[in-house]
Amino acid sequence: MTSGISLFNYRNYFGNWTHKGNFFKMEGSNPQPLPEHKDDPEKAIQIWLNAAQELIQQKGSWKEESVSAEYSMLHALKRQNKLREYPFIALFHTNTLGGTAAAKLLKYIIERDFSATVELHTVNIDVADRVSLNRSLGDYMGELNDVLRQGHPSGTCFAPIGGYKVMTSFGYIVGSFCGYPTAYLHEDAQQMLHIIPPVPIDIDDSFVRKNAPFLRRLNIEGLLGLDALSREEKSLVEENPALFTIEENYVYLNPFGEFLFSREQYRSQLQTKVYISDAVRKVIDANPSQKRFVFQQISVLLQYMKDSEVEKRGELFHERDFEPLKGKELEYHLYKGASNGGLFRGTWRYDKQNDELYINYIWLSKPYEDDIIKGKGLEKPEGKFHDVTKEVYERF
Repeated sequence: MTSGISLFNYRNYFGNWTHKGNFFKMEGSNPQPLPEHKDDPEKAIQIWLNAAQELIQQKGSWKEESVSAEYSMLHALKRQNKLREYPFIALFHTNTLGGTAAAKLLKYIIERDFSATVELHTVNIDVADRVSLNRSLGDYMGELNDVLRQGHPSGTCFAPIGGYKVMTSFGYIVGSFCGYPTAYLHEDAQQMLHIIPPVPIDIDDSFVRKNAPFLRRLNIEGLLGLDALSREEKSLVEENPALFTIEENYVYLNPFGEFLFSREQYRSQLQTKVYISDAVRKVIDANPSQKRFVFQQISVLLQYMKDSEVEKRGELFHERDFEPLKGKELEYHLYKGASNGGLFRGTWRYDKQNDELYINYIWLSKPYEDDIIKGKGLEKPEGKFHDVTKEVYERF
C-alpha cells in the first residue's frame, strides 16, 4: 500500500486524540501535523509514538473504520477472506513528518491487530527542479516495481490509496505495468471494495535499441533544448508523449519514462558504460573465482561515484592518502573498495560527457602500496579497453 496521513484526520480515533494533545503543531481540523520550529521532528515523533502505544495498551480496541484508510482496507480484505493469516505488508510513505509518523504508528497497530509483518519504504520527492522531481518519481516507481515483482497478482493486493496524489497516479501505472489490479476502498461506504483492472502497458524492446543513443544522451543531461535535436529526434519526442515532456523549448523524460528506462533489462543499454583495460582482464582471467566479486565492486564504485561522491571521497580518491603522490598529475583515481572478506583496489576514470567509466588496473591482494606509489594504473592506460557494461549490470 501507499500510505498517507488519514490517521491524523480529526474524525479518526488517533487523529482526534492527537489534535487534542500537544504533540505537534496542528492547524484547526487540518490532518497535516507540522513540527514546532524549535523541536527535532524525529524526537517529536518518538514522544508521540510512545504516548500512542501507552494509549493503545489502555484502550485495546476501536472501530475498524475510525483509524485510517490503510487500516480500513485491511479489514475490508479480511471480511472478504482475502487476507492471509500472517500477511506481509509493504507500506510506502512520504518523508514528511506526518507521513513518517503515521506510517510508524500504523506499522505498530497493523502488526498487532493482523499478526502481520510490515515493511516501511520511504518516498523522497525532490521538488528542486523538474528534472529532479521526475527522477525522484522514477525512483519511487522503480522501488514500487521491485516490491511488486516479489509477489504475484494472484496472491498480492496492490492498494495505492495514500500519500501524495502523484504516488497514487503513478502507482497505478506501475501496477498496470506489472499486471496488478488496483484495490480501492469507497470512502463513504467502507464495506465496498473496488478492484480496478490493469491496463496493458509495455514497450517494444526494439524501440529502446533503435533510440538508445538519444535516450542515453537525455538520461545523462537530464533535459535537452529542442533546438539541439535532430529532425528524427524531434519527431520521436512529439510522437511519444507518454515518455517525454516538452516544456519551455526543452525536452525531458517524464516520470514514466524515467521508470521505464531504469528497468534492469535496459540498464546495459542506457546506463553508464563500463570499460576494463587489458590489465584488468588479465587479473580477472587469472582469478576466475573472483570475477563476480570484481564486477560487484565496480558496481559499488559506480554507485558511489554517481550518488555519494562527497560522502565517499575517501574511498573514491584514495590516492590522496599517499604522500608521494601528492601534487602529481594523475590520469586515474584510486578506489579503496572492500578490505574484509576479500580485498579490492582499483584505478578509475569517469568521462562525464559520454557517461563512461574506465577501470584501468585492479588489485585483489596485498601488497599493492608499492605499485601505487610508483603510479601503477594511475598515470597511463594499461592496454586497450573493453566494454563490460552488460556483465556489470547483469552479473546476478
